[in-house]
Amino acid sequence: MRCLRLFLPLTLSLAFAPPSFAETSTSGEESPAASAALEPKGQHYERLETTKGVIYTDCTVVSLEPDSMVVQHTNGVARISFFDLPKDIQDRYGFDPVAAVEHYEKRFEAQRELRKVMVQEKLRYEAEQAAAERRKDLNQEVEARWIAVRARITTLKKEGAVAWCDRVAFIRTKTRSKLGFVVDGPWKRKYVSFGDGPIFLKPATGDVKFRPNDVWEGYIWPDFLNKQVFTTSGGLELEVYLAANPPVKE
Repeated sequence: MRCLRLFLPLTLSLAFAPPSFAETSTSGEESPAASAALEPKGQHYERLETTKGVIYTDCTVVSLEPDSMVVQHTNGVARISFFDLPKDIQDRYGFDPVAAVEHYEKRFEAQRELRKVMVQEKLRYEAEQAAAERRKDLNQEVEARWIAVRARITTLKKEGAVAWCDRVAFIRTKTRSKLGFVVDGPWKRKYVSFGDGPIFLKPATGDVKFRPNDVWEGYIWPDFLNKQVFTTSGGLELEVYLAANPPVKE
């Protein structure tokens, strides 16, 4: 009876005593979470061999992600999937296959979106370059052949505008020198009526904008390619001219 009284307090004290550190890990190994905390990036490996037989030497862990780790090794830098690493290394970094797949899918989607943006930017840049080349060619042609006009816009249409135009002409003025001789002076701009009536102006490029009752100055050229006329609501047929803004000097 005395032995029983001694045994019971001892049994109860053992039952309710907090577990020791040794009791929390019967295998004697650290848990994955603890290992991850003890093995952060910067960990060094003399040799890493994947399950596919690829060997990396003198490796230092640069960064960790749920699906892979990036290491700097003898021959450069590599991203190694945890799926291709031995189980002991997977456990050391707390590898979770489900989380790894989710992370990979998110990264793949982000890379896909980035590639899409890059392709769109490349196409936009190429289109802008092609448009710039077309403008350059048009500017050269405009300066060489087209007719400089001042146009008074009367009616806007979907395809362009009805306008009365004056051709811009430059005449040489005369002046008297200090010695009293008559010599050529500066050029003077003069407007000469263009045609006997209105014409229809069709923008040659997208940057040509017309506003009703406004005065537009630029260059025009007959639309020989389409050989078309514009018919007004009153049945008047107007000759169609392509219209371009004055070339921008770069």
